[in-house]
Amino acid sequence: VYLLDAVDDLEADVRDDSYNPIRYRAPLTDGKLDDKVRSQLRSTLNLSQRSAAAALALRSYDPWQPILENIVMTGLPEVAELVFTGKWNKRKDNGGGSTPDTETRSREI
Repeated sequence: VYLLDAVDDLEADVRDDSYNPIRYRAPLTDGKLDDKVRSQLRSTLNLSQRSAAAALALRSYDPWQPILENIVMTGLPEVAELVFTGKWNKRKDNGGGSTPDTETRSREI
């Protein structure tokens, strides 16, 4: 979640000279991530999501399980897709709305 927030806020943070950990980790071109760094960040997020999913599978079932699985298996990948394609801010600016198309759910982060 923090990685997605940092990617989402990067351009504004660079413009406003605000702290963003990605600014100190990755080289930027005109305040933006190049494709190689963007791919590395997506891979990091994908690995984290898979690790969280594996940890969830080891938990004993309780009433929170479906909610946690929804967050990790559906919500995180959908928001990641929107953030990394630049559609999340546009969605926020337009008042939100429903989740992205179901095709997104079948794609990797």
